[in-house]
Amino acid sequence: MPLRKDKCLPPAAIDDYCLNDRQCQMANRFSYCKYIIPKIYGKCQCPLGFLLTADGECY
Repeated sequence: MPLRKDKCLPPAAIDDYCLNDRQCQMANRFSYCKYIIPKIYGKCQCPLGFLLTADGECY
């Protein structure tokens, strides 16, 4: 996912730092970025009601 013209963001797994929801969803389609500093950065998490499997997937 493009961040700037010269840099792309890698996928972010559960508990990895993220800059937006799309970065989390590249690694897991159900995850989202729960912001630590609003609209700056956060950590990927599973939505409420979803479970985290042993291999780090939300379902």
